[in-house]
Amino acid sequence: MTEIQNNKPKTGMTDRMRGAGKMLNNPKGFTRREMFGAVNTRTRAEDMAFKEAWLEMQRRGEILRAGTEKYRYDPSKAPKPQVRIKIYRAMHVKGAFCAPDIAKLADAEISYVHGVIRRLVKGGELEFTGKLGNFKYFRVRNSDKFYQKFIKG
Repeated sequence: MTEIQNNKPKTGMTDRMRGAGKMLNNPKGFTRREMFGAVNTRTRAEDMAFKEAWLEMQRRGEILRAGTEKYRYDPSKAPKPQVRIKIYRAMHVKGAFCAPDIAKLADAEISYVHGVIRRLVKGGELEFTGKLGNFKYFRVRNSDKFYQKFIKG
């Protein structure tokens, strides 16, 4: 199996475990066996993916010990999608853009997009190109530099 194939079941397993964790979460907590039963693995590979995902979620703090062999799921510890990277990518691809365009492309809050645009204009990465109706349009000054600095990191 390739590395990509190994990661795919693990990611799917983690999502399944998050759903089961939300369902099983109660003040008393749940056992590992209850979580395993709720996830309903079908193959030996899924059993191994469950074990790996369980350990990873414990390391991250998503699954917390709540007593002897009891655990609780903390959804606030789940990794957040990287919205800022999505905004930068949308800006890089779009060319000339306004804040609502980027908010739609990056699935981000408009106020957050406005803040990112303000910081980038102040830093000299974006330039104002004009106004159409109520919307201000901007563009990336140096596309290659922007890509290296903000997307590649």
